[in-house]
Amino acid sequence: MSTKIYRMSKEDPEWDAAWSAFPDHTMANGYEVLQYMGTIAVPQGEYAHEFRHRMAPGTNQRRYWRIPCTPRWQPRELAMQQHLARLGA
Repeated sequence: MSTKIYRMSKEDPEWDAAWSAFPDHTMANGYEVLQYMGTIAVPQGEYAHEFRHRMAPGTNQRRYWRIPCTPRWQPRELAMQQHLARLGA
């Protein structure tokens, strides 16, 4: 079973909310920086943003974070589908 990965645009207000989980938005370590990997569905109909750093400062190890989305936020793709369905399109 594969997990659907949604991409959030930088224009989405949720973008700033997701990155605000990190005091240092780059976490630069050599050439490596923090990366947004995508957004996935999690239980109870919610979503979470996934981030990765291939050489996290302090450990120099690969590290992943799953940041819960703002309550009731949906990926644009799904929100648009629901909007069109309500319009009968």
